[in-house]
Amino acid sequence: MSPAAPSLFDFVTPAQRDRVLGLCGLSHRLPRHVYSDPAFLRLEYEGWLARTWLMVGRAHEIPEVGDAMPVPGHPIFLIRDINGEIRAFYNSCRHRGHELIGEPCNRARGIVCPYHHWVYRTTGELRTATHFGGYREHGHPELDPNAFGLKAIRTGVWHNWILVNLDGEAPALEEFVRPLADYYRDVALSDARHFSTVYRHPFSANWKTVTENNIEPYHVPMVHPGTTAGHPFDCHRIVDEGPLVGCAVDIEGSSFTNRAPAATADHLDGSGRFILRVPNLYIAAHAPDKLVDSLILPDWEDPLKCWVSHACYTTSGPGANDDSLERWAAIQETVMEEDAAVMEGVVRGFRAPVMDDGGVISPAWENCVSGFYRSLLGALENGERA
Repeated sequence: MSPAAPSLFDFVTPAQRDRVLGLCGLSHRLPRHVYSDPAFLRLEYEGWLARTWLMVGRAHEIPEVGDAMPVPGHPIFLIRDINGEIRAFYNSCRHRGHELIGEPCNRARGIVCPYHHWVYRTTGELRTATHFGGYREHGHPELDPNAFGLKAIRTGVWHNWILVNLDGEAPALEEFVRPLADYYRDVALSDARHFSTVYRHPFSANWKTVTENNIEPYHVPMVHPGTTAGHPFDCHRIVDEGPLVGCAVDIEGSSFTNRAPAATADHLDGSGRFILRVPNLYIAAHAPDKLVDSLILPDWEDPLKCWVSHACYTTSGPGANDDSLERWAAIQETVMEEDAAVMEGVVRGFRAPVMDDGGVISPAWENCVSGFYRSLLGALENGERA
């Protein structure tokens, strides 16, 4: 008899689950081992991440037909096909499994395996099995090209954001993004123009650790005293609304409907919303005219590695002040470096067995983190497709 597949309670006891959910007093984080155990990472993919929509890239990164790029930390690549549609495929040649796309490339007419030069169309079909049947015999009577095309992954694009559903059975993307679309109905997402991206590839921490930090405001005045000087701590509030978790800051006189470009500043000011549609579609809107997405991707195999980038956008159009945009990008880079330092400190501190209980959650400033855990636990325990 085959052993039963691992379940949540192979990693988290019912008592630990109850503490995380706040059923025994103050909520806690997940126990420390689930941030470093490769088996739990596999369970996260099988029980949650593969069963929902996962953000993996941005449409502006592959703007032309034939543009392709690998998904960081994953055996997947993205390509804009001959019809202009964005597709995702597993990044493996169907012959001997060699990686097909190792780095971004532009305007490819086909996908050529570096190993034996099998050629695939941008839509994934096998075009040529080079010399497979002999010299200049690019095929074989028993080799069915239809059976050896690239393995496609269900893909969707919402505004600039590319998402995949690995098991192919999640609800429609429109249904998945609806809560975030409704939350940002007063923000001109369709007008967003990308102007900068900052990267941390790879980031030496578990993806959940980085996500937790991204959505809670508790650390902001301590970790970002300069970059967030225009965001007073007492102006923050928590957002914990089902699949939407995060925080917001409300500054008097700041408006998302005011389309005038913001004044040049060396710190964030004006109202902002920092919202995650679980598991990893995160968009921050800064009044009056800036957006930042944070792409936090788990590594496919290494639980203590993830891939993080912040893309910056303006909704003010091409007339936006270039100096202001450069300063904004510099602020985002500083924020990332400040966060990286404390995230790596958390990884080091989590080695201590005293953190077996995960640590306690502030009911004033970190309920959004508890909301993130509720989605994770609901998927792994009850099979919910959050």
